[in-house]
Amino acid sequence: MAPSEKQRGVVVVGYDGSEHAADALALARLIAAATGDNLLLAAVVPHEFPYTPGTEHREEAMRTEAAEMLADAVASDGSVETQVVAARTAAQGLHDLADSLNADALVVGSSHHGAIGRVLAGSVALGLLHVAPCPVAVAPVGLAARADARLRVVACAVDGSPESLLAMRHAESLARAEGAALRLLAVHEPELVFGADVVSAGYDLKEVTADARRWFEQILEVAAASIGPGIDVQRHVLEGSPVNALASAAENGIDLLVVGSRQYGPVRRVLLGSVSSGLVRSCPTSLLVVPRAGGDRRQPAPGHSVIPTDAAV
Repeated sequence: MAPSEKQRGVVVVGYDGSEHAADALALARLIAAATGDNLLLAAVVPHEFPYTPGTEHREEAMRTEAAEMLADAVASDGSVETQVVAARTAAQGLHDLADSLNADALVVGSSHHGAIGRVLAGSVALGLLHVAPCPVAVAPVGLAARADARLRVVACAVDGSPESLLAMRHAESLARAEGAALRLLAVHEPELVFGADVVSAGYDLKEVTADARRWFEQILEVAAASIGPGIDVQRHVLEGSPVNALASAAENGIDLLVVGSRQYGPVRRVLLGSVSSGLVRSCPTSLLVVPRAGGDRRQPAPGHSVIPTDAAV
C-alpha cells in the first residue's frame, strides 16, 4: 500500500524482517500511540543506476520480495501502511522517504551486535543520526519481546540550551499523551583538579561543586515551571560524565530517553554531539534524538533558553 493523504502525521519505521526491525516496529507503535500519527513500515532495496544488463529485473524481484515481507509483518494490523523504496543505501532511502513525507519521526532498530535491552546504533541508524530531517528513535535489543513495553516514564536531558528545550517539548508531548511521568535530567560533571600548583589561591572545590549543583537545580526548576499542569514532572541533577550519568539513570525505570542535537549545525537536521554520540552506542532504554529547530509547528521559537536570566555563566 502506498501512503495515503491524511491529516495526521506519519512515523516511518525502517524494516528488513529481522528481530531488530521488530524492535523498531514495537517502539514506533508506542510513539504513534502517543502522537496519534500513522505508521508507515518501509523497506529499502538496493538501487543501481545506470542499469547494467539484468539489474532492473533483480531490483524488481527484490521489490516484490520486500513488499511481501512488509505485508506479512502487518498482516494482523490493517492500520499500518507499507512502502518499498529503492536507494543506494538504506539510510539514504529512509532519509529521502521521511523528508518527502515531512515525517514526525524515523524509528530504527539496534545493531545485531547489541546486547539485550540496550541500544547500539548500527550503520543505518548512525547514517540517519547525522542527517535525518526529523527526530530519530533507536529501539533497544529485545523490545518487541517485552509484553510490558509502554511509556511510563519519559526522560529528557536538559542543559539550559534551546536544543535541550526543544527535546524537552517533544518529551513533554509524549509523556502528556500517555499519562507518563516526565523526568528532567541535568548532569553536573565535577571539576577536574590536577595539582595544587595549577589551582588559584582561594579555590574551594566543594564550594565550586555546590555552586554548580545549584546552577543545574535552577535550570531544572525553570524548565519544570515552563511545563503546564496535569503531568508528573520529576527533576534530578546527576553527577559524573554526561554519557555515563545519563546511561545509568536510564536504567532506573526510564522507558524513553530524549536528547537534543548538537548546538551548531543545520536546522531541522539531526547532528550528533558528544553526549548523543555516546548514548547511541550504549543506552539501556529506547532513545530519541531531536534535531535543531527550523520552523516546525511543534518546535519553540529559536533562541529561547531555559538558562536562568539572573544566573552567571
